[in-house]
Amino acid sequence: MLKKFIKDIAKYSLSKLLPALTAFITTPILTSLFPPEEYGTWALALSVSSFMIALTVSGFGGAVIRFYPAYKAKSTLNTFFSTIFITTSAITIFIAGAGLFFSVSFREFLPSALIEFLPLIIAIFIAQSVFVIYMAVLRAREKSGVFTTFQLLLNYGGLGLGLVLVIFFDFRVDGLLLGTLLTLLLIVPILFYVATKGTKVKARYFKMQDAFHIMDYALPLTIGNVAMWGLRLSDLFIINFFYT
Repeated sequence: MLKKFIKDIAKYSLSKLLPALTAFITTPILTSLFPPEEYGTWALALSVSSFMIALTVSGFGGAVIRFYPAYKAKSTLNTFFSTIFITTSAITIFIAGAGLFFSVSFREFLPSALIEFLPLIIAIFIAQSVFVIYMAVLRAREKSGVFTTFQLLLNYGGLGLGLVLVIFFDFRVDGLLLGTLLTLLLIVPILFYVATKGTKVKARYFKMQDAFHIMDYALPLTIGNVAMWGLRLSDLFIINFFYT
């Protein structure tokens, strides 16, 4: 048991450690390709998407890890996956729509670049919402190696594809965002298949009572994550305000 625990910790650590180390290489490349204003726009766009993730499904990641073993023990994983999928999809669509409405209604108070890239930001948010949920499933199933593989595919694939678009096809910040989106679109279907293999995700297995039970657990986690990402996002807006 201890040996497996240590091996899992080592594998999970790679998904955080390798991107952090790679940043020492990629950051100088990005700052040489983009002036500070464009680099800041890219960072702000990713932060907005991350904030929306925190607002939408971050708490459900913890809920997946909490409830998966119980549903597995009762052989009701069809209900679990169907309920999670429908619930998070509905919330994601609602938040995406609310984000669009908010951006249009208050566009004069928001950076123009943020409005320009809003469709890409919303698309990344939707795809990454699915990614977050089913990565949590891999953790619940103790698939540490598979988890790390998908995480590194997203980190390196998104940035690598984005840099290809920027360097060889004359894209700018939109190229980096498009690289992330295309990578998500490529790996999310595979992730969904791997995470739900052997189960059926269908509307008839959805249970409203289970959805409310899961949301009761997820809500406090979501509030904490929103507070954390909100602070990070507000810092970027404050810096942008004083810089301009």
